Amino acid sequence: MPSIAVNAFMGFFTLMTYTAVEQGGLGFPVSIIGVMSACSTVLYLIFSPMIIPLLNRRLNARDSLSVVVAALPVESLIVPIAQAAATQGRMWTWSMLAVQLPLYNYHLIGWSLNDTWVAACFEYFPELLASGSAFVMIAGAVERGLGPVISG
Repeated sequence: MPSIAVNAFMGFFTLMTYTAVEQGGLGFPVSIIGVMSACSTVLYLIFSPMIIPLLNRRLNARDSLSVVVAALPVESLIVPIAQAAATQGRMWTWSMLAVQLPLYNYHLIGWSLNDTWVAACFEYFPELLASGSAFVMIAGAVERGLGPVISG
């Protein structure tokens, strides 16, 4: 279920960044959106190998996933603030994105933690791990299809 929310937010965020400021978006050109996406991915690749082990050491698999997914509502609440900031100029828009994009990367760690959680669920039944992983993959594929549909 969290991946529906993640994919819906990803679709919504892409539309919001492209939509004109007068229509409630951030008014960025496609080239800037591409650079933001690439930079965000690079930051995820750099920081997720550091954050995931830290979370797994301090919390169990379920609590780690809960903490990471909890960033999504906070990140979503920043959207109207970012839209208001866009009407005040680019400096304010970039300031809000400097808060929102790290939260976006943080909740994406949930994808990796989901695998850890599935493995923890089947710790005492290793013969069922492949079936559990397959079920999660199928559910994820359905959710990746539904997320953008839900976001519009």
